[in-house]
Amino acid sequence: MQWVELSVGVLFNALANILMKYGVKHLRLGQTSAGVLARVATDPALLLGVASFALALAGYGAALRRVPLSTAYPIMTGLGLIIVSAVSTVLFREGFTALKSVGVVLILVGVVLVTRPA
Repeated sequence: MQWVELSVGVLFNALANILMKYGVKHLRLGQTSAGVLARVATDPALLLGVASFALALAGYGAALRRVPLSTAYPIMTGLGLIIVSAVSTVLFREGFTALKSVGVVLILVGVVLVTRPA
């Protein structure tokens, strides 16, 4: 069950970041803090992003009851980065160079190495 909870944390964290990026694309530069808060309170993507962060926290927090932090954290951040990078390439047309590909592979290898039992 803890792996399902951790997966919920990873997926909703990635989704939250993607939704936040989508939502803030429409903010004007120089907009006041009050204007930004008003936008967050009325923009569906930003509201879903905030809700996704809450669900990510719930899943990650639940997983931490049974998964060591030194295992959960690399999985949460490493896999989240890989998901966000892949989606950003397609959805936001962000570049994905050969060097970035090497970095993603190294992160994945690093996550596997640091989460292996002693």
